[in-house]
Amino acid sequence: IIAITFYVSSILRKETKPNRASWLIWSITNTILLVSYFSVGARSTIFLPIVYFLNGLIVFIFSFRYGVNSWSRLDYLSIFIAGFSLIIWFITKNPLIALLMNLAMDSSGYLPTIRKSYTDPLTESQIAWFFIFLGTFFNLIAINSSSFGIIIYPIVMFSMNGIVLATLSYKKIISIFS
Repeated sequence: IIAITFYVSSILRKETKPNRASWLIWSITNTILLVSYFSVGARSTIFLPIVYFLNGLIVFIFSFRYGVNSWSRLDYLSIFIAGFSLIIWFITKNPLIALLMNLAMDSSGYLPTIRKSYTDPLTESQIAWFFIFLGTFFNLIAINSSSFGIIIYPIVMFSMNGIVLATLSYKKIISIFS
């Protein structure tokens, strides 16, 4: 919740330019992840998927006015991966397979933002990504099950958000010492 406040504020100040392809993928996957994660039994760790669902939808809407409008091959590849994951989910109708496929789809949504964070780090809010990463850390320590279906979501989210934060931090640290 803190992260979205920083992120939207940064968008409105025109400091952050959300990648529309990433936020489209995340809006779709966050909806499916929320349902499939709940279906595999997540309860104590369900708060983060609810927040991701709401945040993704909010930022996707803002991306139409304030976001990056160009679509690269990587953006289209990410959308293709997302679509393929949805097809597999509909064929199997298995909540764990749905969860895994949508984690793959959600992870593909990070690719355009990771690339943008590396090539143009000033178009992302490092403080917002820090709080997103912090939220995923707290979700990791909230795990109270050894079920693969329960632990995989927090691990993937922690990892992917950590990569974005590390990418943003790397470029800024290098620029300070250059």
